[in-house]
Amino acid sequence: FILDLAVRGKLVEQDPADEPAAELLKRIQAEKARLVKVGRSRKERSLSSLEGDRLPFATPLGWEWVRIRQITSDRGQIVPDKPFTYIDVTAINKEMGFIADAKVLTAAEAPSRARKLVFSGDVLYSCVRPYLLNIAIVHNDIEPAPIASTAFAVLNGFGLVESRYLWIVLRSPFFVECVEEKMRGQAYPAINDSDFAILPLPLPPLAEQHRIVAKVDE
Repeated sequence: FILDLAVRGKLVEQDPADEPAAELLKRIQAEKARLVKVGRSRKERSLSSLEGDRLPFATPLGWEWVRIRQITSDRGQIVPDKPFTYIDVTAINKEMGFIADAKVLTAAEAPSRARKLVFSGDVLYSCVRPYLLNIAIVHNDIEPAPIASTAFAVLNGFGLVESRYLWIVLRSPFFVECVEEKMRGQAYPAINDSDFAILPLPLPPLAEQHRIVAKVDE
């Protein structure tokens, strides 16, 4: 219930002095373009905007509805060639949202799913059996450098989207429902990358994101 209030803009008050989410979205797009230009990110396919009767619910003034990959990006994949910290689904403390039990492996021990690059501040979302809510924030720099399972979607918010706010949205009832509509498979239901990319996300101003996170934690 708390998470539902949070993502609907009903948990904390809005401040007219906050930079609107529309401006924040422009800064995110500019940062995405910069990273592509310097070769630190690949160009992503453009996503259509959410509008009108396609919006899940009304949000406060200053918020924007976006598709999740409009404000986040994956970091790509790598084949391990040296010892690394492997993050798989079993390493997640899903109740608290952090990495609890990651193992250090050699390159020779690397499973075929050990491919996804992750950095401090990223959010990991398990796309396999997503209803289990295996979602975590990479809170600290991990040594040796971590590599995550391909079961995860990696969400890099460019330092412009609060990681903890993303965690709140991903666990919220409305988002769980959105994912369940897109799941495929019987034994191991999953959502694929293209379906995940277009899921809707309510984006508040960055200052309000911080207030929401503080109130949820409280």
